[in-house]
Amino acid sequence: MLAIGPIPMMRAVAEKTRPHGIKTIVSLNPIMVDGTGMCGGCRVQVAGRSQFACVDGPEFDAHEVDFDGVAKRNAMYRASERQALERFVSDPECHPKNAPGFPGRKCPSKNRRIDGRILQRSTWALIFI
Repeated sequence: MLAIGPIPMMRAVAEKTRPHGIKTIVSLNPIMVDGTGMCGGCRVQVAGRSQFACVDGPEFDAHEVDFDGVAKRNAMYRASERQALERFVSDPECHPKNAPGFPGRKCPSKNRRIDGRILQRSTWALIFI
């Protein structure tokens, strides 16, 4: 079975398949930030070993993933995601596509760093049997 989607859904799929011994793969791309392993935002424990979803995965054996650790790590970004959403809602012209280094940037330079992670969140889920 392959589960792709929000962390709680992938965890639930893993727990449903575990008692039946059904091989289950999860794709941890929802926790990836930069895709190079440099930021460490996607570090996860798999079978007791530290792995980076963006470099070593993103697909892992669901029964070996420490979902408690994934959930805690993912929760670390909630405050910055909330701030990014508030900034986006208050000024839709000032978002990641208009950040420094992108043509057509309309944000005043006095604005704080814009964290686009909220726009990268998974809003879909797929389960293949």
